[in-house]
Amino acid sequence: METFAIYLLKSVIWLTGFALVYFLFLRNERFFLLKRYYLVSGILISFLFPLFSIHYQVVLPSPDVTPADFIPAGNTTINTGLQASPDKPFDYKLILLVLYLTGILFFAFRLIWHIRSLYKTINKANINNRHQVKLIRASEFPTSFSFFNYVFINPSVSETEVKEIINHELVHVHQKHWFDLLLVELLCLLQWLNPFVWIYTRFIRLNHEYLADEVALQRTSNPAIYKAALVNQLFSSPVFSLSNSFNYSLNKKRFDMMKKIITSPYRKMKMLFVLPVFAIVFYAFATPEYNYTAPSDNAITIDQASPIVAKVVKGGVLQEDGSPLPGVTIVVSGTPGWGILTDVGGKFAISGITEDANLVFSCKGYKTQILKPDFSSEMSVKMLKDPDYQEQIKIRSSDGSLVKPLIIVDGVVSEKGIEGIDPALISSMDVLKDKSATDKYGEKGKDGVIEITTKRKASETQITTSQAQTNQKTVKGVVLKEDGQPLEGVDVTSTGTMGNAFFVTTGKDGRFELNNSQADAILLFSSRGYKRVTLKADFNKEMSVRMEKDPEYKAPSVQRPNPLVVIDGVISEKNFSDARKDLGYDLGPVKSLFGKEATDKYGEKGANGVMEITTRKKALEMGLKSPFPRLAPEDFPTFQNQRFNSFNDWVAGQVKYPSEAQTKKIEGWITVNFMVELNGTISNVVPAGLIDPILSEEVIRAIKTSPRWEAPKNPAVDAPFTSSVTLGFKLPDQIKEAPFVVVEQMPMYPGGDVELLNFIKVNTKYPEAAKAEKIEGRVIIRFVVNTEGNTEGLTVLKGIHPLLDAEAVRVVSMLTGFKPGMQGGKAVNVWYMVPINFSLPQTNQP
Repeated sequence: METFAIYLLKSVIWLTGFALVYFLFLRNERFFLLKRYYLVSGILISFLFPLFSIHYQVVLPSPDVTPADFIPAGNTTINTGLQASPDKPFDYKLILLVLYLTGILFFAFRLIWHIRSLYKTINKANINNRHQVKLIRASEFPTSFSFFNYVFINPSVSETEVKEIINHELVHVHQKHWFDLLLVELLCLLQWLNPFVWIYTRFIRLNHEYLADEVALQRTSNPAIYKAALVNQLFSSPVFSLSNSFNYSLNKKRFDMMKKIITSPYRKMKMLFVLPVFAIVFYAFATPEYNYTAPSDNAITIDQASPIVAKVVKGGVLQEDGSPLPGVTIVVSGTPGWGILTDVGGKFAISGITEDANLVFSCKGYKTQILKPDFSSEMSVKMLKDPDYQEQIKIRSSDGSLVKPLIIVDGVVSEKGIEGIDPALISSMDVLKDKSATDKYGEKGKDGVIEITTKRKASETQITTSQAQTNQKTVKGVVLKEDGQPLEGVDVTSTGTMGNAFFVTTGKDGRFELNNSQADAILLFSSRGYKRVTLKADFNKEMSVRMEKDPEYKAPSVQRPNPLVVIDGVISEKNFSDARKDLGYDLGPVKSLFGKEATDKYGEKGANGVMEITTRKKALEMGLKSPFPRLAPEDFPTFQNQRFNSFNDWVAGQVKYPSEAQTKKIEGWITVNFMVELNGTISNVVPAGLIDPILSEEVIRAIKTSPRWEAPKNPAVDAPFTSSVTLGFKLPDQIKEAPFVVVEQMPMYPGGDVELLNFIKVNTKYPEAAKAEKIEGRVIIRFVVNTEGNTEGLTVLKGIHPLLDAEAVRVVSMLTGFKPGMQGGKAVNVWYMVPINFSLPQTNQP
């Protein structure tokens, strides 16, 4: 067993070395055939080279021999005493072996299952011999792929695309890419514990597609049609590990690799970077052979290399007027995260600086400076103001001096001041100023008011909130037009104090039913062409809601018909809403097709768009990931016997405003995504969007300290639950809870949504670089409309490309003047979303 473990370790190191060299130096190169030889050689070497060992000789002086080293011949020591048998130690090696073999059996079974599925499909399919391949039109697989000399294509694919797909898959067949994939599968069985083996697998598969694209583009009559066929396969997923999928890793990089760019043949010399891997691995596992020689009287002198001299740099940082500047960040270039801040006197001292280093001085509101260290005397650095920097707005009195606000603790005026309150006892804090402060507290609030709720008070209030959360009820009703007729297609959204929304859509009879509403739920009824209606949920009787026509609504000249619905490759007569409702827990991935993409695949039937639904059962059979459709409260995990969205409040109580963020005057909204595993543990805690790392790390820290969650009560739930926490950081030390999703009065832009979209259209500038690259699509921006009616906390919810994403963020950040959302007669922070479509003029191709 130990021999095999050493062999496996050597094999892992060989493959990892080849993977690292490929990732660092070769993955973006265009000599695809040579790269294939490199990758296959890496697998073969990882199989074979661990079987050989390099021996080297070590000459040592003969050891001195003393009589104590010898035992006279014939003398044998016999131990006649009895010894108790020691307790047998726990055999960890056996457990590791069982786990390793279990993994091999699992992946072997998966491979056999894949092959068996293909074999069954081949046996029952009509095989069409075309261009040296056997074509099979199989509806079981949404994507096109090749398996040895078999090519599988979905029947919904047009004949034009079939020609291009076969053109592509022929390259896989002729170049025998199946051989590489077979080696990869054997490698995965042997090294499934090695994360680099899965990365290496992706390298090989992606290079296969580059090879096929390169040859297929030379054979096709129209490269544009070939690329269009690729795009049409965009949302289909690879099916089997031993197959070459037509749409594997379909992204911008793959299209970039199709461009004919001539590179220097000398770039192939990068392959030689693998030679140090040979030297390191052979040296690491070389076996010494010791040879002894007679001792020598000559002394051996060992030369020691001179160490690198590291020195200390001291100095001070000044403002333009010569006064000290505290809080300046000083980073040593070339060292990640190594740096300090200047003290209150602007002084600094850094040790361990080499003579070739650079010092980077940066501070909010000042221009960054890069200077060489001065070891001979104290440095004096003067920071210059950055004219492009916009200062954060601070609340001051009319004469510019700082004011002392009124402090309210649990509804009672505090004479201690903010300094006399222990931060560990604070649950939440609200700041009132100007008219909102004087309206509530009179003349006492003229300098502003800070309302503090302690954790004790919050826990008392939480009892009532918890009861409201756990008291889940069902609300039913019917939505009617002004003439009393049922109104179909009305979105009914339910939300409570926790701000999380659930919704349903009325059917043809106008009826709705929400079975996960809170006791304090607010219902929002919205439909195109009708005025919104907001009502408190009535659980005692069936609700009857009448919707009035919106006179300001401008209906399109032609009512758009329902899109075509396709379920598991079969066209359905149902509309999407009914199909989704009927499928219930069997609802799986949904793909939307519009325009040419829809008509190319489904003909005139797809003229109004297509909604392709894969049932969850089918998706799991095909090895596709399908999130569990959570339809009721018992489908969700709970936190401390409360609904999952109470976790946001718990995290808010654990988070502390980072002192570094306060020093650097950093504030804003932070959203962190996380996953609740089926066993109740937290995993995959990652920040969402481009947010400040200092603030996000504090939220991540708090989330990771979470107690274990309770599993969903529904035993059918078989997938982790993905959620997020959103908190606002407001200077000096306020932590704001998550914005509302739906409120009694939603935020309103002056002139309504029409004017909002018109503002975006007028002010958006299509980036020239994006035009040149022909990048287009839809960007969805999520932001917070705050209590002042301005936007903050912008996040790219769905992006396309950094150029377009950045432009969308720039334009949305200009939006101001909203009428803020209202809840209980009070302005509150509310989430808002805006889609921005970037589209280029269509050109007719001959």
